[in-house]
Amino acid sequence: DRVQFTFADNTPLNTLQIFNAAGQLVWEENHGGGDVRVDLSAWPSGMYFAVSDGAKGRRSQRFVKE
Repeated sequence: DRVQFTFADNTPLNTLQIFNAAGQLVWEENHGGGDVRVDLSAWPSGMYFAVSDGAKGRRSQRFVKE
């Protein structure tokens, strides 16, 4: 199981964080744009929130791992 996030190639450094439904940080990566793939195979099923901080501000997205 994987999830992919895509950012503009010319976007300055971003931080992508993923939190579980309890609000605990479960994954974090700094990246300079493009695609970020996260392997969810060892993660328990449930709802997660991805938060990206970058030049265009903070964005969040909810997803569910089944």
